[in-house]
Amino acid sequence: MKKKMLKNNVTVFIACLALFNIATGCSKSASNVNTEVSNATTETTRNGNNKDGQSGTNPLPSPSAMPTPDASPKTVQVRLTEVETNADIIDSPLPDSLINLKSGDSSSNKKTNKDGVVVFDAVPCGNDVVITAHDVENDEDVVLKSRLECKGTQVDLGVLTRPFGGKFILEQRKPQAMGYDAIKEIWQTMDGKRVPDQEVERILRRYNYGSN
Repeated sequence: MKKKMLKNNVTVFIACLALFNIATGCSKSASNVNTEVSNATTETTRNGNNKDGQSGTNPLPSPSAMPTPDASPKTVQVRLTEVETNADIIDSPLPDSLINLKSGDSSSNKKTNKDGVVVFDAVPCGNDVVITAHDVENDEDVVLKSRLECKGTQVDLGVLTRPFGGKFILEQRKPQAMGYDAIKEIWQTMDGKRVPDQEVERILRRYNYGSN
């Protein structure tokens, strides 16, 4: 009877020991799994951070700077006076005369008014301009160049003149209107002011035209 009970107790002990080992093994397995998950999470977090300790989230690329558009070229208003210089009235206006003004890619055609004046708007400055005038007497185009500086709002290119029936030339000066009074034997402006003989000689010599 005692042997049977001892045998039964041993059997129960073995069963309990087996259950204990199984429980312990499961606990260890679960612990290992939790440890691996924890290690994997830690490794992921570490890999997500860069070497400088900054957040692993890649910063959004900064938008590329938009190119600044080139500033529009500066422009000025251009004034030009076309005249015919002769012995009676030094600068006689040439009205209704077609003139072309070209500056870079800009080109414009205009006619002179009754005073021989033509004005071109919004002409690109800071470069050479090309002036083309038609010589009616010789039925030909005359091409001249002038430097157009960016000064003020209007630039006066001067006088485009055809002295004494010759070729057109461009002079950086104001128009001069004067005539000879045969009775008084003097040169005077159109408003009656006398012009010194020395000034008359200088003007006439400029065009290789004698005063006698």
